[in-house]
Amino acid sequence: MGDYPTDGIKLTFIKDMAKGDLLDHLKLCDGTKAIFWDPKLKGPFNLIIDWAVLKQHGVKKMFELQDFIPPEVIENKWQSVIMLIRPNLPMIDMIHKAIRSVSVAQREKIDFHIIFVSRKSTMCTQRLEKYNIIGEFKNILELELDLIPFDHDLLTLEYPLGFKEMCTELDDSCLYQVSRSLMSLQSYFGFFPNIIGIGPSAAKAKQISAAYNEKNDAKSLQQLKQFVSKLPHMQAERKSLEIQTAIAGLVKNKIDNRAFRHTLGIEQVLREGIEVDRINEDIEEMIYKQEPIKKVLRLLCIQCIAADGLKPKVIEFYKREIIQSYGYHHLITFDRLEKCGLLYTQEKTPKKSYPILRSTLNLTVNNVNEREPNDIAYVHSGYAPLTVRLVNWMTQRSGLKYLADMVKHLPGPAFNDHQKLSTTQEINRELCVQQIMSLRLPWTRNPLKINDITSSMKKCMGVQESEARCKLATAYRLTHFSGWDELIYGHLTLRVPGTQHILINPFGMHYNEITASSLVKIDLAGNVIDKGTSDFSFQRTGYVIHSAIHENRPDLNALMHIHSRAGVGVACSVDTLVPMCQHSVFIEPVSYHPFRGIVTEESEKVELAENFVAPSKCLLMKNHGLLTGGATIEEAFIRMYMFQIVCQAYVDAGYTHRPVPSEKILSEDVIKQSVEAAASQDGKHFGMLDFRALARQLDSAGYETGYPHP
Repeated sequence: MGDYPTDGIKLTFIKDMAKGDLLDHLKLCDGTKAIFWDPKLKGPFNLIIDWAVLKQHGVKKMFELQDFIPPEVIENKWQSVIMLIRPNLPMIDMIHKAIRSVSVAQREKIDFHIIFVSRKSTMCTQRLEKYNIIGEFKNILELELDLIPFDHDLLTLEYPLGFKEMCTELDDSCLYQVSRSLMSLQSYFGFFPNIIGIGPSAAKAKQISAAYNEKNDAKSLQQLKQFVSKLPHMQAERKSLEIQTAIAGLVKNKIDNRAFRHTLGIEQVLREGIEVDRINEDIEEMIYKQEPIKKVLRLLCIQCIAADGLKPKVIEFYKREIIQSYGYHHLITFDRLEKCGLLYTQEKTPKKSYPILRSTLNLTVNNVNEREPNDIAYVHSGYAPLTVRLVNWMTQRSGLKYLADMVKHLPGPAFNDHQKLSTTQEINRELCVQQIMSLRLPWTRNPLKINDITSSMKKCMGVQESEARCKLATAYRLTHFSGWDELIYGHLTLRVPGTQHILINPFGMHYNEITASSLVKIDLAGNVIDKGTSDFSFQRTGYVIHSAIHENRPDLNALMHIHSRAGVGVACSVDTLVPMCQHSVFIEPVSYHPFRGIVTEESEKVELAENFVAPSKCLLMKNHGLLTGGATIEEAFIRMYMFQIVCQAYVDAGYTHRPVPSEKILSEDVIKQSVEAAASQDGKHFGMLDFRALARQLDSAGYETGYPHP
């Protein structure tokens, strides 16, 4: 992970990915929608997406999943009913009853959909087939939601039944989700050099991870290309504070309870190993009072672990008293606790594993600083969870050499693997990191595709306009990924082939949101011909600047105008650019235009046209920014790339506040030779090869540019 910024791992993008995936699934569900939740999913999804966002995507109401469809769904004629569930059979049984509660005639008017979180199981599919309702569903989808972002620096797996399924039901399918989540983290943030596992389940998870890694090896490069650090926003920070405040209130209500404090006191005594080898009077009293069985069994298991097992007569006493007080059905409970390894008989010679671990790992802390807590033991009144201490210990170099001594005191086998990249993987990773840093390809599982033109749209606008829209939208995305965009400002325009109409960005959309269909088509008089698919119009400033040049420069079909940092810096400090590097030969001759304020009046079009005449294709707009033109959008973009490099060179070399030395200025002969050499490589279509290569990068990252590659 040394290849990435070291100012802390940002986990908020996982929330954005999950939100994007859910919205993509909702787009597949037509019309107005009603969502039926698995009750256990409601909390996690509240951390990911707001009701307002769901409402914007056609969701009219959300219901807890029941065995019937409420009448209002039928009465309001909502088109799509979406079942959002985890893959378990009771949920399928309930869905079956819900669908059967609707008449056949009414079902024909509703589109049913299932979204499984986080994967669809074979058993659920078979149960749907058994009920003969699988044909009722228009879509059966999977939402890969392994890790749920609880906060900007905290993830939760939200699998409360995992321990029960694995240890008592011997169903280790949950390990697939655990393994996949770890592989996802590795693909997001880099290679895990050391993997340490303890226990039989860890060994199983390792096998699943290896298989999953082999299956998805081809995808990891694509994922690495998309990584980008995202900064938390004010709104997210406020929501995080609200969540933490609410949690603090709930916790306070819990810990102020007298019964809770009494139980906590018993736990503390047991954790200290005090009189754990005999019948505990407090546990005995709780059994007689028939306090909640979970509380009693929890204390019983803590005593067993602290004592390295209970003596046979102590276990028999507890079993007898609990069965008499709570019922014979708890014989099964004891059987399951024994299978889980939480309740067992003490050996003749106890290993004293817990006392050794408690002392070595400092599991109990007597003097916790409550005013300025600096230890995890603060969270549970002086006790540090074993798993947390193990992680702390393993991350310390000095602790690794003692690891083997500690592991032998833990149940189950252990392993310590060291992963190494192959030479090919190392090279590919380095290339990907370079591309990430230079192109800023965003990390998203489902990127917003550029070519969103439907077949009916294409039929109406024609092939030429469709291709022009895809090319211009691709240029907008590349401008963003190159770091040249400034919020929603700046403009790129392209003449629709065979017309006097131009395509321009909808003012209000970020460059990373622009798609082919969202572009606005206007004429040179500023009349909207096609407003596109967005709710935004075009900006007058962009129209005035670009229409002035398009009217007077028929050789320039494409224009780019940006406010990059280096470009603005040079525009504010340099009177005249001189050719001082090889990139300069691709922008000469440069034209200049003075700053008259923000351009809104058409009167400035005359002066602008007079200052930017052929053969110049690069314009330095003083105190403003950069503008380039070309016969194609490919040419305009690559000339802007060269223009930007020249401006950055001026800034880096310090020539914004002092003249370029004469010996550094390129001669006319050198410029001529360089232009001819470049022309022989690129042919008459300047920038075409470069732009195609960049478009391929977007396509390989899943952006679906629609760019017409030869």
